[in-house]
Amino acid sequence: MNKKLLLLFGIAVFFICIIGANYGKIIPEKRQVQLFLDGYMGFEEPWNISYDPDGDYPSPARYWDVDGLCIYDHHYWSQLNYGYQHAGEYCAGVLPSNGSNGDLLQNEWIKTPWLNLSGYENVFLKFYGIWNWLNAPSDNDLYNVLISDNDIYWYPLLNILTLQEGTGGPAGYGWCWNEYQVVVDVCENITDLGLNPYHIKIAWQAYGGLNDTLHSMVTLDNIEIFEGNVHNINTNEWFPNITQAINDPETLDGHILEVYPGLYVENVIVWKKVTIRSKYGNPFNTTIIPLNITKPVIEIKVNNVTLSGFEIRGGNATFPPYGIKVDNASNCIINKNVIHLVQEGILLNSSNNRITNCSIFNNSLRGISLQSSFNNEITNCTVFNSNGYGILVFYSNNNTIINCIIGNNSIGGISSWFSSNNQIMNCTIYENSLYGIYLENSPNNIIKNNTFINDGLFLAGNLNAFIQNIDTTNIVNGKPLCYFLNKSNVVITGDVGELIMANCTEFLIQNINISNTDVAMEIAFSSYNQIKNWYCPNLR
Repeated sequence: MNKKLLLLFGIAVFFICIIGANYGKIIPEKRQVQLFLDGYMGFEEPWNISYDPDGDYPSPARYWDVDGLCIYDHHYWSQLNYGYQHAGEYCAGVLPSNGSNGDLLQNEWIKTPWLNLSGYENVFLKFYGIWNWLNAPSDNDLYNVLISDNDIYWYPLLNILTLQEGTGGPAGYGWCWNEYQVVVDVCENITDLGLNPYHIKIAWQAYGGLNDTLHSMVTLDNIEIFEGNVHNINTNEWFPNITQAINDPETLDGHILEVYPGLYVENVIVWKKVTIRSKYGNPFNTTIIPLNITKPVIEIKVNNVTLSGFEIRGGNATFPPYGIKVDNASNCIINKNVIHLVQEGILLNSSNNRITNCSIFNNSLRGISLQSSFNNEITNCTVFNSNGYGILVFYSNNNTIINCIIGNNSIGGISSWFSSNNQIMNCTIYENSLYGIYLENSPNNIIKNNTFINDGLFLAGNLNAFIQNIDTTNIVNGKPLCYFLNKSNVVITGDVGELIMANCTEFLIQNINISNTDVAMEIAFSSYNQIKNWYCPNLR
């Protein structure tokens, strides 16, 4: 079979293996991850309200509804700043009262716009709240989070009577004064209550208890309703994106973050020792693109991170600097990722990491770069169509490149500069523009069992740079690559795919036909050799 056909068959098998591993699973289509409210509902405009004569105040937040606000002066949100982050005039609030303190009996509501939550499996409500009241829970003040599909009949998502009692606060001893983040599974409630997911509102309501003698105050901030696409397996928490999942204080080293299919627009900085993996292990429906195109799509800054099963890319016209940057981190695993349309697919300036089963292509500079990096493994990867090097090894030692397919790169397949004791084994290297493998001032490497198709190996530097472990298991266009160092009185004839000689004398080289390669013969620091009947058509 034609060598090129064999190569294309091998690449096809690589992609079939990725897809085949998911055969039989239902893989949802990739779609933009949803924030059903317009970003964070942080109430960043002050709500300066002295009264609400018509019972229907139009809030600064678009399409929100505020009903039944009291006229008691403590209700101004600007006065609810008790030293918490989620308090003060840039928050919302509801104040229950039974009218026993000279003010009006209140039944206050804050309602979201109408939401279409159809077709989603994991929608969550998240917000911050502060509850303050005297002698809780004896006052029986209830604080409700409600859901409705008709704005008439409301059902409880969450009832809170007492969260935690404490001391201190503006009224002194006896006040409960705490800030909490609350997360509610909305889809579960819609299903259990039999509601119409196409037409949903959520509301916060407070009303005074029978024994209320002092006004309970409730504040709300950073209300968010989102599609929970990132699941912390260890804490059972859900998040709208990967960054929030990493940054959450309950996400700890060693946790697993499972990412559902979708399009994630974010620059992910991994600063905890976590595993981040796509739900179905299929990179073609779980994609990360940068929010800021001047920064890496993903940057790993700590040890012991695993990143698996993603498509990582830039845009069609704007290429971010790196798909994945591993910055002074070790023992990281980058597995089964597809990386393209960036400047450099993966940059390592780190040691003791593994890059496996990745496909890296159509990048504007390089596929993979190792810079001042040691003891890394690159295995079972395809690297092609880079507008530069496929793999660059720069001042990096004791790395291995094994079982990779590297081709059609504009400058070269693998380029090594000032690096030694690396291994390149069992790779297929094809159709790179200038050379297949280029080693400059990079001695003592092991290069075995590689297949070159219309490509070759070139060594550069002083005589020490030609000290390599290369044997005839390397095949160039179906013929062995012959390498000689410090030899004399040798006759070479017949089938040779490429010939490299260093510090050799008195060789007879005859009746050799080498074609369709970028390096036919390299003779360095050698003398008194004869060449006869040498035929080299179609050198690249």
